[in-house]
Amino acid sequence: MMTSDAWLVGVGIVMLITTMFFCVGIGAVAWGGGTLETWLLGDLALATAALPVFIWRWGRYRRIVRILINGVTAIGEVARIEQNRTVRVNGRYPWVVRYKFEAGSDVQEGEYQTLDERIGVLRRGYKVHVVYLEENKKLNSLWPFWRGDLVRERELAG
Repeated sequence: MMTSDAWLVGVGIVMLITTMFFCVGIGAVAWGGGTLETWLLGDLALATAALPVFIWRWGRYRRIVRILINGVTAIGEVARIEQNRTVRVNGRYPWVVRYKFEAGSDVQEGEYQTLDERIGVLRRGYKVHVVYLEENKKLNSLWPFWRGDLVRERELAG
């Protein structure tokens, strides 16, 4: 799941470069080939660019894992499915699925994004598995598509 996140991959690359600058900078300062200020300025610039994005994306993944582990299941319905043409990852456009589901007496909405092309078979009105946190129904997700097929009408009836 994380390797298909362009933000996290980009941040990982920046953090790798920052680590290399850090190691080279220590050597340069230790052997008199550079100044401490130059080394710190370069590292600080790269780290401050990457660290907030890393924390943001990592928090997102922790929230999704919490939903999948502790969540309550419901049957939802696809309201809309489309490809996000404003983002391109490895030549592919991510899918965006908007869905509705009932949580108690409330109707909630959610959005799920993935690069998994198998989700492209979904159409408006298809039934899907949804997982949400009972204490905060706005924290929800589709059950990962690769873990099971679509909910079929006959399964719901039986």
